[in-house]
Amino acid sequence: MYNLLLISCALLALTLCFASAYATDVSGPVFGLWDLSGSPYYVVGETWVPPDSTLIIDANVEVLFWGYFKFNVQANATLQALGVEGDSVVFSTPWTTSGWHGLRFFGASPACSLAYCVFEYGKATVGSGDDLNGGA
Repeated sequence: MYNLLLISCALLALTLCFASAYATDVSGPVFGLWDLSGSPYYVVGETWVPPDSTLIIDANVEVLFWGYFKFNVQANATLQALGVEGDSVVFSTPWTTSGWHGLRFFGASPACSLAYCVFEYGKATVGSGDDLNGGA
């Protein structure tokens, strides 16, 4: 019995190691390129594309919210989430009941583009003003 427990723990640890080897934790200011090699991207705090910056998210990338966090695109910032037919960019969360707090554009650049994106379980249900609107 002890050996079975030990083997089970070792397999679980190995699985977690491999599962997280390719994940990327993100929060705070984000910009640059999110490509498949860093996917899934785990949003672990409030996240934003800062003013005058650009974030490009490639096809087939998953952006998974690990809490009730917003993703903001600020003044003159550019977000390009560029999926293709059959390989979408996915914005989601494993917590389907509480969800995530949504994607927001605040005076963002007109160069922003969302193509072949899937938005799941976004729930703007906490806060006031604009924070009560949106979701996915």
